Amino acid sequence: MQNLISSNEGFLGSSTNEVLKSLDAKGQNPEAIIVSCSDSRVPPEVIFQKKSVGELFVIRTAGNVVDDVALASIEYACLVLKTPLCIVMGHSKCGAVGEALRCFNENDQAPTPALKTLVKHIMPAVEKTKTSDDHLAKAIAEHALATKAALMEKSQGIRESVESGSFKIVAAVCDMATGKVTEVS
Repeated sequence: MQNLISSNEGFLGSSTNEVLKSLDAKGQNPEAIIVSCSDSRVPPEVIFQKKSVGELFVIRTAGNVVDDVALASIEYACLVLKTPLCIVMGHSKCGAVGEALRCFNENDQAPTPALKTLVKHIMPAVEKTKTSDDHLAKAIAEHALATKAALMEKSQGIRESVESGSFKIVAAVCDMATGKVTEVS
C-alpha cells in the first residue's frame, strides 16, 4: 500500500494532475471507449500510449466480458459523452478464456459461482471455435467479435448510434508478446 500512496503523492504534483483539474471543470471528452480484460499486463492507456487522463473511457473486466453494468458504462460514454469509437479488445493468453476452454475440454465447471458466470459468458466463443487448430487464440478473437455483436443486440441506443454513423464498434486482439493490436472480423 505504501508504494501506491507514494506514487499517488508524485501524481499530485504532476502536470497530469493539472489536466485532471481542467477536466473536472470542463467535463470529459474521451476519443474512444476501450472494453478490455482486467489482466494487469494489457493496460489500454499504456498499449495505446495515452499519456494523460481523459483520453480513454476504459471498462475492464476479466475476459472483457460485458455484463449489464459494463453495458451501462458503454452506453453512458456513447450516448451521453458522445464518444465516437468503442474497441472491444481481447488479448493473447487470456486466462478467463483459458478457463472457459479448460471447462470445455475437461467437461468441468469453474470452481466458484462467480467464475461459472464468467465462463458462461465466454463459452459460446469456445464452442464456436472448437474445431480450430489454435483453439485459445480463435476463441479469444471470436469472443471479441461476439461481444461487439452483443453490444448492438442488447442496446437500442448503441445500435441506433452505429446505424446513424455517429458510433463505431471494432473487435480487436492485443498480442501480449508484442503489444500489437489487430482488428478481427
